[in-house]
Amino acid sequence: MSVRPEPQLVATATDVTTPGHVVSGLAQLHPETLVDETALAQVLQVSKRTIRRMVSRYELPPGVPFAGRSTWQVGRILAWFQRRADRLEREARRRAERTEAVQQLARSTDAKRRPDDQQERPIGRISGR
Repeated sequence: MSVRPEPQLVATATDVTTPGHVVSGLAQLHPETLVDETALAQVLQVSKRTIRRMVSRYELPPGVPFAGRSTWQVGRILAWFQRRADRLEREARRRAERTEAVQQLARSTDAKRRPDDQQERPIGRISGR
């Protein structure tokens, strides 16, 4: 019987050729794997307190109490990230479309302006004085 090697939870510097923060540990685990707060903090390279803050800011789904500690299924965390990324992409697309619509409206309004509207008119004397 062969023993399956444990997946590495945190990418090391030798795993990556580009600088920055790379989190591949979750993707290497089976979707039904349970991780506790400590393991999740290690994978995301943050503290356990940051995990709690991320949950309170809805950046992570809430953990499920199991054996006296918060636990997460890896598949649910990955699905949460994907849904959140999709939502943010849709919002960015909507903002870009609104911005483009406003810019088009401004361009069409400028094109319709008559040249005499853009000239300064002399201020006349106020009558009745």
